[in-house]
Amino acid sequence: MKYFILFFAFSFSLSFAQVTPISDFNSINDWKIVHSDGAEISISNTEGFSNNSLKLNFNFTGAGWCGIEKDLNISLPDDYKFSYFIKGEGLKNNLEFKLIDSTGDNVWWFNQRNFELPQTWQKEIVRKRNIQFAWGPKGGGEIIHPAKIQIIIAASEGGKGSVFLDELVFEEAAKQDTTIPIKITASSPSDNSGFVIDGNPETAWQTDEKNNQQLRIDFGYVKEFGGIIINWMKNRFAKDFSISISKDGKNFNTVFAKNNGRGTTDFIFIKNGEARFIDFNLNESAGTGFGISEIEIKPLEFSDHPNNFFQSAADHYPKGYFPKYFSRTQSFWNIIGISGDLKEGLINEEGSIEVDKASFSISPFLFVDDKFLNWNEVELEQSLDSSYLPIPSVLWKEKNIDLNIKAFAAGEKDESLILIQYKIINKSDTEKNINLYLAIRPFQVNAPWQFLNVQGGAAKINKISADNSFVSVDKKKLFFLTNYNNFGASQFKDGEIVTFIDQNSLPDTKEIYDSLGFGSGAAVYNLKLNPGEEKNVYVAIPFYDNYPQTLENIKSSDAENFFKEKLNEVSNYWTDRLNRVEINLPPDADKLINTLKSNLAYILINRDGPAIQPGSRSYERAWIRDGALHQALCCGLELRMR
Repeated sequence: MKYFILFFAFSFSLSFAQVTPISDFNSINDWKIVHSDGAEISISNTEGFSNNSLKLNFNFTGAGWCGIEKDLNISLPDDYKFSYFIKGEGLKNNLEFKLIDSTGDNVWWFNQRNFELPQTWQKEIVRKRNIQFAWGPKGGGEIIHPAKIQIIIAASEGGKGSVFLDELVFEEAAKQDTTIPIKITASSPSDNSGFVIDGNPETAWQTDEKNNQQLRIDFGYVKEFGGIIINWMKNRFAKDFSISISKDGKNFNTVFAKNNGRGTTDFIFIKNGEARFIDFNLNESAGTGFGISEIEIKPLEFSDHPNNFFQSAADHYPKGYFPKYFSRTQSFWNIIGISGDLKEGLINEEGSIEVDKASFSISPFLFVDDKFLNWNEVELEQSLDSSYLPIPSVLWKEKNIDLNIKAFAAGEKDESLILIQYKIINKSDTEKNINLYLAIRPFQVNAPWQFLNVQGGAAKINKISADNSFVSVDKKKLFFLTNYNNFGASQFKDGEIVTFIDQNSLPDTKEIYDSLGFGSGAAVYNLKLNPGEEKNVYVAIPFYDNYPQTLENIKSSDAENFFKEKLNEVSNYWTDRLNRVEINLPPDADKLINTLKSNLAYILINRDGPAIQPGSRSYERAWIRDGALHQALCCGLELRMR
């Protein structure tokens, strides 16, 4: 017995399940190229994960797909899985694993949308539960006798690149014998070790030893799981601990380690986890000993997608700590962009701003006289400048404080940027000490249930680093035009940034790399406002790498003038653009007229150059129905405007 819970994605064979090789890719002669118009493809042999691998070069000249196909002669059992190794380079496109019946007309698939090709070899596992009926005259059901197998790259972001494939195998999945009782053993004699998995948060395993304690979970069989949640007792958490797993009790793999525990609940992401034994090694206590109220062994679905993982994390926190959609409620949003540009941002009704498609967001939090405020603790109002211009604002109203978030896009096509103003007003008759936190988090504004073209919900943040003039978030730069007082960033395993902010603090680290893509960070402004006083914070976020270099030279004292100048330009542009047609209706029709003008602006913003589209995210595509309606509205008004 050595260690404590588990973390990552190691795959072990269940029991003695027979593994059937489909292709080792040492030769590619039995693979056939398949592709559509708009896609170019070539395949070759090259050095692989073991011996040779298949290299697939693709080039999308338009919307299309390409890949490889092989004849297959197997009968699928009640439960099974395929696995293969993959790496590559290129933009995010859809990775499709397909099984086709003997007619060639019925297709079952596992479609991973916007798949990010790993730079090093990664094992992909496709389980029976992942495979769904795609299309064909059969209309549904399961496939029992696949005649062909395909691995396809379908255009999403498109471009050109390469995919390497190796060691494609099939195996029957052994049954999970959940009737075997779970055994819990601990290094210190204790009669309460079983409390860690009894499902009762009121009971707990405890030991007064401060160092070097071990706990082991033995399932009695090799169990599949997707992650673990550790609920620590207050002031009895492990400051330093590690986790290892084994299928035989002899050979252990250390899969997680943490040396700066803070006592918050630990959410541990495991992709395709399989183990009989989970060992927890508690090296150092932060208090008088160790205490765990509950360990939750999560099912495979927990790590199927980051949205599932963050949903489980959000369920452990009060409403308002995470995006509204993780409270299973739709959050409505407005678009931020310029006419005809390729890129747009979003601002939701809570004031979070998504800085690009499928990208991270920046979200406000407040501490007012040591009281933590989030979107759920305030009254919310939304508006547009002049009631119709595409310049949205979100107002947080608290008894003594207002926070107004105004955002718009400025600049020229291919050089545009988002500009944001955070205006704080002290409405009370006493001085107020206010900390404004602007959190950079791996969450889109677009909700998880939006999935056409791009899956909403979680985004990726691998790297954050703070420079003197800007903060880099992967390839994106954020210019805090108003100098912040402090900045901190955190890997997810060390705590999501909101778990620091709710303690009115920030991590000491200014630069992090999170291999899971769950990194987060925040800037804080320490403000003191007299009665009736207001203060402003300004942020600029370029859509493109070729941003105006003047952004790096704007002094904090000049930020307000810069913002007002751009706001005036944008306001004048849209006022002129949307008021070339005179509409004479009674005053009670003003809302209707404003709605018409606003929607014309959104049509112009959503379009990519001359291509009119019904939306900026899931509906950023050519739909005949929507396109015809938009074309009629847009072109009809445009003709009258001229």
